[in-house]
Formats: sequence, structure tokens, C-alpha cells
Amino acid sequence: MGLYIDTENPGQWPTHSGIAQCCRDLDKLVTQPRRFNVARDPQLQHAFWQAVDYLTSEQHRNVAAVVGNLWQLLGLIIERLQPTSTPSSSEDGIAQKIRRILLARVNEQLTIEQIADEVHVSPTRAKSTFQEAFGCGIKTYFNQLKIWQAKRLLCDSKRTIDQISRELGFSSASHFSRAFLMQTGQSPSSFRESE
Repeated sequence: MGLYIDTENPGQWPTHSGIAQCCRDLDKLVTQPRRFNVARDPQLQHAFWQAVDYLTSEQHRNVAAVVGNLWQLLGLIIERLQPTSTPSSSEDGIAQKIRRILLARVNEQLTIEQIADEVHVSPTRAKSTFQEAFGCGIKTYFNQLKIWQAKRLLCDSKRTIDQISRELGFSSASHFSRAFLMQTGQSPSSFRESE
């Protein structure tokens, strides 16, 4: 199956959609037809076939869904065409799975062992893989996510700092306050007052 992109005639899109810039980027990166081995790149393979399914569907598809699928495919193609780009390794896949677990379960208390068990690797491999991919430890990243979430929750004056602390899975309000102060340079109550 082939995909042809006419970079000189992108069609009419909203000014800030980025389509024109995407076409310029592709024009610089591709000087002749290019083949991708999608069998070795499951992420690109999935995006390609999902876009094909949406574009060839007999039933009416939501425009936003079609455009979203095309954007995902084009974004991956541009990433793969970049000179320093390499397809995701299994180590990157493990790190991304860990990141998704942390994002989805930001309100929980998770141990490294629980996280490693969910991605079917040893705790040591989970820690080293994540550190290599994201430049920090799993617990550090998890606490950063919790503080970002805390900032959002602190904007709701109906919730107490103790409630927010418990909601985010901190062992105590004082532990939460120390972690918040360390990352933001201010206490949760000072942050709330400044908002």
C-alpha cells in the first residue's frame, strides 16, 4: 500500500493547523519516494492502517477523528525521516509503558516492584530503563506528576491541603508539603494564595 502526499498543494486548512508547515518539513526531508518497513515498526504500522481504515471507510467518519489519525501518521513519518531518528527499541517501549502507568495512576502509592511487575521486568531493569529514557528516576518522575496534579487541585479552594495530600497518595500532609516545597520552592498554602 502506498501513501502519496502532495506537499506543494496541501489544500485549504485553518491557518494555525500546521498543515502548511508539515508539508514544508516533508518537502525538505523527502527528495524521492521512500519506503518504510512497517513490520519492524509497530507504532508506524498501527498508525498507517488506522488512517487507511478511516480514509477508506464506507460509513461517515467524524472529521476530527480522520484529521487526528492523519496527524498521528504524518507526525510519525516526519520523526522517522529525521536524520537522528531511530525506531523505538524495546527499552523505550518499557520506559513508555512505565510512564503511562504513572500518568494513569498518579493518585496511588506505587512501589518500583509493583510497576516493574506490571511491565514484566525486574525492578533493576525498570529503574535503569526509565532513567535512560527520561533522565530521572521513576519515583522522582512520579512525584513530579503528583505535584503537577496538586497544583491543579490547589486551585479548588473547597479542598483542604490534607484532602489533596490523601487524594494524591502521599503518606501524610507534611510529606506532601515537603515534596511540594522541594519541587516548587513554595508551600502548598503559599501556592494557593498566589493563584
